[in-house]
Amino acid sequence: MQSTTFSSQKVENVLDYMKTKHVAFGDVLFYVLDGQSPRCASYRRWVFDDLESTLAQIDQYKRGREILRNWSLNLVCKVVDREMRKVKKVFAMNTREITPEFVEAWSFSGFRDAIKANAPTLCEVLLAGVQTARARNEGKKDPMVVRVFHGYYFSLVNAMQVISVIISQMAHHRSHYAMQFQALLGLFWWSSGASRQSIHTLQRCGLSISYDSINNILSELSPKCLAEAQPIARSSHLATYDNINISLSSFYEQREDAPSKVQSGTVAVLYKLRNANPDHMGLQELLNRDREGRDLHFSEDIQPSLSQLGCIQRQLSLHVAETLVNWVPEFSHYKSHPDLQHEQRRSVPRGYKTQQFPLRVSTIEENSIKGNIAVLRNIYVDQLGLTEDDFSDLAIPCINDQSTNARIRGAKAVRTDDVNSFTRIQCFQLAPGLFHMLMNLLWAILHVHRGSINSTGSLTYWFSVLDRKRLSSPQPDFHTLRSSLFQILDGLLLACWTTELNKRGHPNFTSFAASQPSPDELRDIASDIVGSYAKPDDASLPPPPHTKKAPDQNEKTASRFRNVTALIRDLLYVRELSTAISSGDWGRIEDILGTLAIVFKGAGASNYCTEVLHLIRNLKVVWTPEFA
Repeated sequence: MQSTTFSSQKVENVLDYMKTKHVAFGDVLFYVLDGQSPRCASYRRWVFDDLESTLAQIDQYKRGREILRNWSLNLVCKVVDREMRKVKKVFAMNTREITPEFVEAWSFSGFRDAIKANAPTLCEVLLAGVQTARARNEGKKDPMVVRVFHGYYFSLVNAMQVISVIISQMAHHRSHYAMQFQALLGLFWWSSGASRQSIHTLQRCGLSISYDSINNILSELSPKCLAEAQPIARSSHLATYDNINISLSSFYEQREDAPSKVQSGTVAVLYKLRNANPDHMGLQELLNRDREGRDLHFSEDIQPSLSQLGCIQRQLSLHVAETLVNWVPEFSHYKSHPDLQHEQRRSVPRGYKTQQFPLRVSTIEENSIKGNIAVLRNIYVDQLGLTEDDFSDLAIPCINDQSTNARIRGAKAVRTDDVNSFTRIQCFQLAPGLFHMLMNLLWAILHVHRGSINSTGSLTYWFSVLDRKRLSSPQPDFHTLRSSLFQILDGLLLACWTTELNKRGHPNFTSFAASQPSPDELRDIASDIVGSYAKPDDASLPPPPHTKKAPDQNEKTASRFRNVTALIRDLLYVRELSTAISSGDWGRIEDILGTLAIVFKGAGASNYCTEVLHLIRNLKVVWTPEFA
């Protein structure tokens, strides 16, 4: 801090005095900084108060700038070196330390916080590398904003994620033992199907450990995962399994003992049941109810009840309203309105995650009755180490695709006179997998409504309009088909909205939005759309046009209208099933089970119709309410 009485002449006098006494300026500065007298302490405070401006003044001169920057760089390097030694120590581990508990407990947020706590200086340096001058100025107003690319903003949290990954790469380069992040990311690459060559490339980039090390971790994790699954298998749990095909390599030589290009097998997963009471999982009571239970009746068990019909009508109406809200910008503010949310029938708690325990893949193929018997024995006896006596009175829900369930029922028929409930396969209570049910429902609707390109309103016609490819096979890709059908449904429903709004005096959506309709009004119009355009009966047919060819033209129009309304109805049920599965609301699915059985039967999918009927009988007759 400069004194108020500062003058150049005084400084010149001091410099002359120092010259006559042979005292260097550096000697004075070092004495002030190292001296122990109270007078030196007072001068040190003055030096530190004015240090920043002093360094800025030194930076104005070339030599001073070079010296200052070299010294600063050396200081930062020493600090970064100390921080990286700490980071290396924190994340050092070996493959044996990677346990299922560690994998489950690890989180990127905790990893990011550890990086920031142990390497704050390096984080600041790297953060400066992703900030522009404009971003730094904006950061003064909002410190959570970091500008990385032109026109694209990341929050500070996202920037720290990038920085954390970079620092982990640096730590792994310093020591291959600092592999916490690389090991977990390597497991992710492996589980995602990355090739050995890709993993090798990622290892060179510091984003993975070696392929052999990943295999070592899997060898260590496998018995530990089985050990975790054993107590679950002895208590209330749900089992499921399906076939798996693993591509091994490309072999061009054809010979008798040539290696297979694809290895087929079976993968099984156990799920812990939420709120399951062991007293309600008894097998003998279920067997007695199955043996003494009644058959299904259409009016009582398959046809939806009045309360279910009301719920279905409300759910379908909400789907119609959602189409308007999602696709017309003027109505986007209705998305989160509580009156336009689906009614929860029996859903899992929000945020709940079912505990799952995957088992080892076996090379047993489950495409036969004998194969399914072998798979079940491999799961519970060979892998989990259980005995047949452990299943004396334990009912196990078993959810699979329809063909697997059919083979298990065949195994039950073959093993009727066996010695215990496990070898008789009686302990497994079967139900269809909802994904397979949805996929087969899509294929069934495609089969019914495919039509030809010349049939206006048929799916083939709409696929041509939308220029959709790879949908001509009987069983096309699930995601491609679902996306296409939902796009067709949304377009048809928007056309229905346009027609209904025209009847109410609104020429377009903008005019209707200007009237500020209430959510109840939207639901009422959506309900009218379901009643008029999703029920293909004669009462809903449009009036015939007044032309010279009215009879023929009216018949064609009526036929097209019936086909389109039937398509809208069926696709609304598909959307209801899909959204109910996504939201985890089993009550909504149970409401439409009977309708789904009718749709499957009408589409010629008798296997899944039978599977749904088996499920309905289990829910209403065989299983106790607590077990169901």
